[in-house]
Amino acid sequence: MAEISNITELRTEIARLRDVASEQEELIRRDTAAIREQMKPANILMNTLTSLTGIELSKSMFVNNGFVFGLSLMLQRLLLKTENQVAEQVHRWTEALIGKINDFISRHAQAPKEKN
Repeated sequence: MAEISNITELRTEIARLRDVASEQEELIRRDTAAIREQMKPANILMNTLTSLTGIELSKSMFVNNGFVFGLSLMLQRLLLKTENQVAEQVHRWTEALIGKINDFISRHAQAPKEKN
């Protein structure tokens, strides 16, 4: 910075410094707004999901696909629960069938011995 020697240079320097201060204030406002936006819970969640999965998620994509994702998750849980119930029912039927086959075999296997 050059030395100021008269009032005109001083006024010019003051105007320049005000412009620099205004630009810096605007930059601070934008940075503060960006930080405030990043600290919103929804954005923290999105950033966390992005960092965990490695898949870039945008807010609009999350809102648009959120319903589909939720529905998919509910269907998966329903199918898992249904699958477990079906597996249990098949297990019961199989046990009952094996029991009936064993009874049938034991009745018919003992019957010829009694006839001799």
